[in-house]
Amino acid sequence: MVFLGLSTFHCASAKPAEVPAARVVVEAPPSSPPTPAPSADPPKADPEVLCPSPADATVAQAHFEEGQRLLEESRDGELYRVVPFRKALSLLKSAGAKGHTEAQVLFAMVAFGDMFTGGEPQEDQQDAYVLALTYLRLNARRGHTKALVYIPGLETLAFDDLGHLPKPLPEPLDSLPAEWVRRALIESDRLAACP
Repeated sequence: MVFLGLSTFHCASAKPAEVPAARVVVEAPPSSPPTPAPSADPPKADPEVLCPSPADATVAQAHFEEGQRLLEESRDGELYRVVPFRKALSLLKSAGAKGHTEAQVLFAMVAFGDMFTGGEPQEDQQDAYVLALTYLRLNARRGHTKALVYIPGLETLAFDDLGHLPKPLPEPLDSLPAEWVRRALIESDRLAACP
């Protein structure tokens, strides 16, 4: 049986995070082409937003419940069993893609914490980091308590009038490539148009 070490990440306070994370690379869809250099205009959300269908809500709820159950079952003291942990993240990611708020936040907290505490950001983690930050910012801006405190200030992070990110980026975002943060802001603004 394979186990993963347990670690936690939480920026809001010195107390331990509510959701422990294991060191696993979360698979994400292939990265999109590089975003062009900022123009004189701040980035705008895509007007042709593809929002989850209300018909997906039942499937999303089932995936969230099963993902949450598997995440709890994957724990073995201070370790996680790899196979159920990966399956749990996959189900949470699927439910999040269907618009399930709690799945988005849980996926983002576990995935971000896992990757961030696992060492320096790696290129193969780019899409997973972007997705985690997208979900955290989207839900923080909607007032979700856990998302608001996980990375304080993420909900107010915005481009300036010239389309640039603030310098320096706040912790812990300052340890990530700025382009990854930029992608997450653009994607969370796109998803914010969804009901």
